[in-house]
Amino acid sequence: MTVLLIDFSTPANGVTIDRIAAPIGEAIRHEARETDRCARVGPSRFHLLLPETQQTQAVHFADRLHAACLARLVEHGPSVTVRIRAVSPMPGQALADALAMAEARLAD
Repeated sequence: MTVLLIDFSTPANGVTIDRIAAPIGEAIRHEARETDRCARVGPSRFHLLLPETQQTQAVHFADRLHAACLARLVEHGPSVTVRIRAVSPMPGQALADALAMAEARLAD
């Protein structure tokens, strides 16, 4: 099991956060499997739970998802930033621990 945090910023050209979130949501729907679960948890944040994916596979998934997001956002210019962090809980850790670790990695 792995959790992905997807964080994005809006460009300086006045495009609203929802106009950026929509193509990111489309990219997630296109790349995610049926068993994966996604939620928009803030104006510029998505959480994605990958229950059948281990850390190594999740990193590859995150790379594909990042490329798919950027491809859908090309019309908004290069000032859109999309950051994705994937973390799998260690044995004995709760999913909340992995989520906290992913949050810390986004802050770096």
